[in-house]
Formats: sequence, C-alpha cells, structure tokens
Amino acid sequence: MLINFKFSNFRSFKNETEFSMLASRQTSMNDILIRKNNLRILPCTVVYGANASGKTNLIMAILFMRELVIRGSIKDNLHGRPVISNLELLPFFQNGEKKPIKLEMDFIIEGMYFRYGIEILCGYLQKKGRKIEKEYLKVDLKNNGSSLANVFTRTDKVVIEASKELQTFLDASSSDLTKIKNLINKNLDQEELFLTSGFKNTVSKNISEKITDFFIKKLIVLEDFLSVDLKQFIKIPKNIKNKKGVFLTNRIIDKAIVKTDFGPHKIGFVLEEDTDEKDVVQLEMYSLYGKNLIPASLMESRGTIKLIEILPILGKVFEKGGVCIIDELDSSMHSEIIKGIISAFNNPDINKKGGQLIFTSHNPIYLDNQLLRRDQITFIERSETDYSSCLYNLSDVGSKNIRNDENYLINYFKGKYARLPYINFEEVFNGDEDTDEKRQ
Repeated sequence: MLINFKFSNFRSFKNETEFSMLASRQTSMNDILIRKNNLRILPCTVVYGANASGKTNLIMAILFMRELVIRGSIKDNLHGRPVISNLELLPFFQNGEKKPIKLEMDFIIEGMYFRYGIEILCGYLQKKGRKIEKEYLKVDLKNNGSSLANVFTRTDKVVIEASKELQTFLDASSSDLTKIKNLINKNLDQEELFLTSGFKNTVSKNISEKITDFFIKKLIVLEDFLSVDLKQFIKIPKNIKNKKGVFLTNRIIDKAIVKTDFGPHKIGFVLEEDTDEKDVVQLEMYSLYGKNLIPASLMESRGTIKLIEILPILGKVFEKGGVCIIDELDSSMHSEIIKGIISAFNNPDINKKGGQLIFTSHNPIYLDNQLLRRDQITFIERSETDYSSCLYNLSDVGSKNIRNDENYLINYFKGKYARLPYINFEEVFNGDEDTDEKRQ
C-alpha cells in the first residue's frame, strides 16, 4: 500500500515534490477510505495537467524507483531496463546543476510500515560519474509512520542501527554487526543498492525481501501498454503451460464482455511461442467466433483491447491488494467505464484488500463531488519562469475556498483550481511565413 512519495531533481520536477495517498481532514465520503494501522488512506487518485505539465514524469519517477529496487544497481547496461540505461536524461533538464536525483517512498507491506530513500548523482546528458550518494531505510515499529526508526544509512560508509527494538528484525546480532561492518564497507559498490546486496546478505534477508516484494508484486506501474507482460496477471493452469495454441479465458473479462454488451463472441488469450526465445511463452489476445480464433487486433477497437488488457491487472489488485499506477488510463476508453472503475476502488465492499488506483487524465468529467473527494484530485502545472513542475491537490486550496458540494467541473473550466491550457490555433495555422524569422 502506497502512503507517500517524495522526489526532486527528476525530469521537469526541480524542487522537492510530495505525492501523498493519505486522506486530508475532509469529513465527507469518509466511508470510501482505506483504514490501516490507524491511517486514513485514499483508494484512488486522478492526476490532471496540461500536455507537457509533468504528469508522465510523476509516473516515470515512481517507475524509476521500482526499476532501481528490482535491478539493485544503477550500472549502465544497454540490455538492461531502459529507464536506468538513460539515467543521465532524468535530472531536471533546464539548468544542468550538479544535484542528486532524490527519491523516497513510504509504504506498507504485510502490515509493516517502511520508508526507503535513495539519492543518485550522475552526469548531465552524458554517461559518466554514476554514484549512489545516499541510501536509507527506516521502519515504524508502530506501523503507522508515527515512530520511524533508522535501520541503516548509507553515504560513503554504511551505518546500521542495532537497537533492541530493531534487533528482532535483523539476522545478525549487535556483536556480529560490529565484527562485519568493516567487511560491509570494504565491499560497498557505489553503483549498487545496499538494500539488495550487503544488507540482504549479511543483515536482514527477511526485510530486504519484504521490500523488494512490494516493488515487484504490489507496485504495478504502466507507463504504456506496449510493455505489459500479461502472464503475471492471467492464470495459466500448470497442466497446459506447454500446450501452445490453447485459448484462455478470464472470469473478469467474460463478465465485463457481457456487462458492456460487446457481442456474443469471446475475447481471451492464446499461448504462443516467442519468436526470439523458443522456450518463452507469450500471451496474444484473440477473439473467438464460434470455433474460429481471430487476432483481436483485426476485430476489436483500440479501446476494447485496452480494456481487456487492463481488467486482469485490476482484478489482481482487487484480489491481492497493491497499487496500480497508469498513465492516461482513459485514452481510447469511454469515461463511463472509467467512472465505474473509480467507483469499484472507492467501494470497501468490493475493494476488500485495500487496492489503490492512481492515473493521469485530461478528461475533467471525473471532477465530480459525488465520485471523488477533494484530496483524490491532483493537479500538476509548469512554471512559466523556469519550466519546473509543481504538484498540488484540490484539498490544498482550502475548505474556505472550495465547498464539498460545489460543482468542481464548472469551476475547473472557470480556471478556479488550475490554469487551463490554451493555444490559439488560428494564429498557429494562419499561414504567417514571417513567424520563424521573428523567433530567430
């Protein structure tokens, strides 16, 4: 469960920016909140902003942190994860200052509250000088963020806390840590995470694996749907894993097809052999008409294909809990479908495992006080002076200025909450041949 995310010097975000899933003091619609460890947590948030405001950069920052923990290294690897391979393109790109990228996340996994942070130095637009400048881990023994205790802090050296309260979580005793601290620091690699290397191997394998499990299994970040590996969301029975050409259906997909009245046919997935790696099985979407299988790309709309792809992912979040973060969830899909998904996350009777949905959008139709609380509506804007992005939500504007019962949609178009994007396309397309010369 995601509680809070702080970051700075990342893409268009220059200053420290905080994205929180903790509920504000708003008293209306309290019944939709997730209650965990005496915390009031939001089940869903929508992020608005103009094109190039920084919405995708927020998603990318979370994705980058996820990739770091999964990979455990910032080493340059052309065959590795592309976000890390292009690390030098990630610092705030308007001034080229030598400052670290800072990332910090508060989250709950298996009832334990963690705060993990990392600061990275790298070259500016040039691949050189990668270094993990700082890394730290804190755990809250009360599991609600009110009493965080240091587990380790890593700069040029690692300092491990071994208090009596923390000792129960560590594999090594206080005396053992004293003996091996020189060995730990001797083997410290400035391009590798201590969390997934030295800490896991010598201090606490249990804690390290809990944290990596959160980033691998509970934090789903979809920057685009072209890279989605549906095998982790579609259950493949063990007895047919090696039988290629088998048509797999999904209970949630079948119910959705009936509810949305797509037609009498079925849509599912077929196991196919990867063209590059013959031992790897891929899932391809097909439409089933009677006994005839036809590639879904030839029969279904882009919106239908996207919905069918996303349903198993959301189904897993509802079944097991977790966080699903999607850039432009509603592109190609009808707003009423998105409203239905929001309502499902906001319904504790459906969302029993405390799943969370975070998505970006350009569609203001979700600005509805019957659908979302003020603290579930986030805006991102770009500064007109240094082009940096800033983030705030509707509850930050203040209850004196915004009533819970006011029409968010109308006031949004009046410019009350955020600056509306406007381009005079009549001037853009007016055929003025002097425009380029005037700009030079």
